[in-house]
Amino acid sequence: MNRKLLAVLGGALVGVGAVYTYRLLADRYASEGGPPDVLAAALAEASSLLNDIKGGMAEREDQLRVALGLDSGGPARAMDSQSARELLDDPARWRAR
Repeated sequence: MNRKLLAVLGGALVGVGAVYTYRLLADRYASEGGPPDVLAAALAEASSLLNDIKGGMAEREDQLRVALGLDSGGPARAMDSQSARELLDDPARWRAR
C-alpha cells in the first residue's frame, strides 16, 4: 500500500511540475512577444544549444588530435609542448585551476 501511495504522489508531483514549467514558459514568451507556440520556441532554443555544443565538441576534438599528433597541425595549428601537455592532462578542462 505504501509503495502505491508513493507512486501516485510521485506521479502527481511530476505532473504538477510539468504544468508549472509549461505555464512559466508560456508566460515568458507571451511577455517577450515571442512565438505563440511555446513548444516550437523551446525546441528552437534547445536546437541552438545543441548546435553550440556540437561546435565546441568539434573544436575540442581538433585540438586533441593535434596535441596527440594524429593530425599535422601545420604552422597555423602548431601547439607548443606545454599547451599539449595541459590539454592531454585535462582534456575536458573541468579541473580547477
